[in-house]
Amino acid sequence: MVTGVRLFRLCTVVALLLGTAVPSGAQPIRDRILSDVRVVEQAECAIVRVVLKFPVRYVSHFPLAFGDELRIMVRPIAVSAADRNALIKRESARAPVSERAAIEQIVYEGDTVAGPTVTLFFRHAVAFKVGQGADFRSLIIAISGTTPSDACRPESAD
Repeated sequence: MVTGVRLFRLCTVVALLLGTAVPSGAQPIRDRILSDVRVVEQAECAIVRVVLKFPVRYVSHFPLAFGDELRIMVRPIAVSAADRNALIKRESARAPVSERAAIEQIVYEGDTVAGPTVTLFFRHAVAFKVGQGADFRSLIIAISGTTPSDACRPESAD
């Protein structure tokens, strides 16, 4: 009986030591770039809001209005010294569920020649318009589906 108790204690100590020695898969907050992605479906389109951790200025996007991939170039406005290393990393965000938006994947690439880029990959070609969020921490993408719509504009739907 004494041997069983000692064995149990030994196993418990080993398990606790191993549990603290294994690094967790979570990234520190300071290393994250993509903070949130939300989609709001409206009558004519889906409004996607990609929120970044740092203030950014929307620079440009390609292609201009239609495609199965959308590359949005941004320029960080104010970044603390502690957070600068995160700018050159690559990370993905979970795509919001929306049939009209048809987003398959969202990727931040900080190490491209063109500078920091947010790329949306779609399940099929869609029509879109892109704009700067009023908070300077977000990008607004208006997706009208497979056909362009003048009523679908990149304005915040919050």
